[in-house]
Amino acid sequence: MAIKPSDMLPDDVDSTIIEGVRVRKGTVAAVLANLKALDMPNVISAEKEAIIQAIRDLAPALVVLGFKKYLTFNNPDIQKIVDEAYENLKRSQ
Repeated sequence: MAIKPSDMLPDDVDSTIIEGVRVRKGTVAAVLANLKALDMPNVISAEKEAIIQAIRDLAPALVVLGFKKYLTFNNPDIQKIVDEAYENLKRSQ
């Protein structure tokens, strides 16, 4: 059975709790936009730190959505953030 976005969250719902983690609509899009911003050649250090922190904040949601199990990031720093979020969630269960 194919699953559509509306099967996961109806149009009138903006978040859900998965394995104890609040996941908002737009989480994946925000992470992808931040990854794209990291790849920009003119990103300054302060912006880079803010982007990485935003990804770190969203990493637990990525883990419960299955990113750790099914996907890997080409950027080793980002992969490390997701791996750490996975380990932290595993320890808290």
